[in-house]
Amino acid sequence: MELNFTSSNLTNSNTSLLSRFNSLVTAQVASLQPPELEKELAIMFLDIRNFTGLMESRPAREVVQVVKRLFSMFGQIVKSFGGTVVETAGDSLYAVFGMGGAIKEAVNESYQAAKMIFDTIDLFNAAHGNENRGELLEIGIGLHKGRL
Repeated sequence: MELNFTSSNLTNSNTSLLSRFNSLVTAQVASLQPPELEKELAIMFLDIRNFTGLMESRPAREVVQVVKRLFSMFGQIVKSFGGTVVETAGDSLYAVFGMGGAIKEAVNESYQAAKMIFDTIDLFNAAHGNENRGELLEIGIGLHKGRL
């Protein structure tokens, strides 16, 4: 078998190959659907009440340890109900539910997670009330359903 390559053969071959490649890529790109930009989700907003007072009355290191301990527990609860903690900032935690399922289930799961978090803060206060100088920690939770 003998192969003969000339610059004109290679140029014609490359041009033909490039043209074919471009038409294939153009057809594939044209068939792509844009990703869904919005999804209906259940959202949980959690806030530790009187956080400023807590920061002013205790050493910062102690407050950070308490918040980290609480948010670790809250994160496990959110995850156990199929949610995802999206962000924590200071005394706030944001989570979403329903990334992979129906919105009705997501709303129920976010509600169940919120109930368990309230139970957990009560248990935390009962166990650590004396460590916290008798001050009970309180949280507020908001739930929302909508397209994001």
